[in-house]
Amino acid sequence: MKKLLISVAILTGLSMALAGCSNSKKTTNTTQESSEILNIQSEIGETKKTENLEITVEAAKIVDNPLNTDLGKTTLEVKVKAKNISEEEQDIGTPDFKILDAKGNEYKFTSSEDNFGDVIEPGKTLEGAGYYSIPNDMTSGVIVYNPFQTALQLKWEAEFEGARKTAKQDSKEKMSKEAKHEENKSSQASTENTKK
Repeated sequence: MKKLLISVAILTGLSMALAGCSNSKKTTNTTQESSEILNIQSEIGETKKTENLEITVEAAKIVDNPLNTDLGKTTLEVKVKAKNISEEEQDIGTPDFKILDAKGNEYKFTSSEDNFGDVIEPGKTLEGAGYYSIPNDMTSGVIVYNPFQTALQLKWEAEFEGARKTAKQDSKEKMSKEAKHEENKSSQASTENTKK
């Protein structure tokens, strides 16, 4: 098992090194990934498997957290359920997850009295929540399970419940409302002209 993980880590490292040599491909991939994330279809509630665990991200929502003092940031609570499907103890916790935005920026866990983590006995399930510091205007992203010192990754695309809208979204919404208002005015004027 360790030889397999080491081999995967080496192959991943080589792939990343080779990818770094070609800037044009990297830019294209980032642009494509960004547009895919913007058209997000939430995977909240989906169960994904590793060799040893079944993991479900049950919820992702913005919460109050007085321990998060990062300026311009808010706290994302990610509720997780993990079942040990192996014959040995497995551990999982808040630091095994991170949040990615549309540009690929990473956001890691923040201080909270309720961050989860424990060892799970074979056949048992652990439920808990992790807390992550993300930008105030971030409304969606990718939740990534990536345990320390492994190449393993599971990903869930998610819209964040209770997330604040960006100024751009607010502006679009306002313009849409104004357009509907103007349309209604035109319709009323047309109806009045028809009556005369």
